[in-house]
Amino acid sequence: MFGSKVEMPEPNNRFKEISFSKETFGTHFIVKDTKTGVLYYMAQAQRNGGIGLTPLLNSDGTIVVESTD
Repeated sequence: MFGSKVEMPEPNNRFKEISFSKETFGTHFIVKDTKTGVLYYMAQAQRNGGIGLTPLLNSDGTIVVESTD
């Protein structure tokens, strides 16, 4: 009825939640890519459910990377 069925991939453990904070306007997360070590900031809006994702940056503008151990 709605077109072809798309199979969803199996969940994986590539991204790990480091911290989160729930505020009035939404929820804020720091997540780590366990494959590359890159840290990301993710914000999810409370009202419309929109999500934003961006890598964390050092003061010199380089991407924050932690050990993948």
